Parts: sequence; structure tokens; C-alpha cells
Amino acid sequence: MTYNTTAIILRRETFREADLAVTLLSREWGKIRAVAIGAKKAQSKLAGQLEPLRELRMMLAQGRHFDKVGQAVVRENFGLYHHSRVAGLWLGQKAADLVSRILPERQREPEVYELLKEYLFLNSQTQAENIFLFFTLKLLSLAGYHPELKNCLLCQKSLQPDNNLFSLAQGGAICPVCAKETKGENLPISREAIKVWRWAEANEFKQSLKIKISTTLKTELDSLVAGFIKYHIL
Repeated sequence: MTYNTTAIILRRETFREADLAVTLLSREWGKIRAVAIGAKKAQSKLAGQLEPLRELRMMLAQGRHFDKVGQAVVRENFGLYHHSRVAGLWLGQKAADLVSRILPERQREPEVYELLKEYLFLNSQTQAENIFLFFTLKLLSLAGYHPELKNCLLCQKSLQPDNNLFSLAQGGAICPVCAKETKGENLPISREAIKVWRWAEANEFKQSLKIKISTTLKTELDSLVAGFIKYHIL
């Protein structure tokens, strides 16, 4: 059976000598792994279309192990393939790789699709330093990863403003009293980090570009988010 879909190329790699394997984020079907037969041959038009971080209209055929790419027409390249956009291209690929790792296959995720598309557009247009951090926080939320940041994970009491820790293994904040009784890797989490993380979950991604955070707070959040992803996703 063949079907049509709109998809963003998350990654591509050599499959066989003349073929390419691609991971797609489809608006209609979620994450898909597909193979473009003969795409590396000189006469093939597919290789030039199947570049990462492009949105395409595609025709695919269902296969036993992988779907097969029949046709692909570029709809949008998000302005990333320009010599002045090297940093944006790198951050775009980081976002695509994270989406690929987080999402299961064949699970429709229209909100994640729109988030990635919006991020790729904004990433090519703005120099905002915190754009990838806020993208990651919103992506985690949409994918169902909600660390406990209101009450202590263990005693369930409301968190007080200061001296809280973040349990990487358990995925949430714990109060100072409970922290003394827990094992595993815990990181300090400030009241500001809690506020920013909760705000990012609750608001539209584009609104995050208006938020200014200090270098110290960004470093703290980067460390917390990286640790959370390491324990719960990678």
C-alpha cells in the first residue's frame, strides 16, 4: 500500500551501497523509518531532496521492515542551508536528533511536529541564546515527560523556595529533609530554575523567546535537563 505524507527529515544515513535510510517525522503518522532505494546513484533525484531538516511532501510504500520512499518534493528548507547559518544548522540537527530519540515509532504527534517546525523557522531567524533550551523543555512536556516541580517527590509536601534538590533518577524535585534519606545523583535546583521549567511547560514555545535568563541560570537548567534526559530517555 502506498500513502502520502508531509514530513521533516530528522536524519539520514547510508543503508546499503546505493541506498539511503531516513528517519522522518510525519505530520500524519509520527516517526517513520524508511529506505530510499538507489538514492545514492548518480542519476537519482532523491538524494538531493532527502537532506536533514527539510520538510517534504512524500509518497511512501509500506514494507515488511522499512517503508520505501517513492517520491519526495521539498516544501521548506527553513533557511538553514546558507553559509551564514552554520550555527543554526547545528542546533537544528541537535533538535532533530532529540526528537528522534524521544518519540516512539508510528505514534502520531502533531504538536511535536508543529513545535519542531516552529523551532526550525525561528532558529534560522533569531540569535536568541536560549532557544534550544526552551525547545527542549517544551518537547519533553509534549512527549509526556513531566518532572515533579511543585511538591516533593517523596513526602508530597509543597516545595519551599530554597535548598531543594533534583533527583535525576526519580525525575523531580525533593525537599532538603527527604534529600538526606535518598541515594543516587541529586543536583541543586533553584527556585528560579523551577519557575522557568514550569513556565516553559505551560506556555507556547514562541513566547519563550521573550524570556531573559542569566548565564548562571541557563547553565543550571542545561545541567538539569541533560541529566534528566540521560536517565529517562537516552
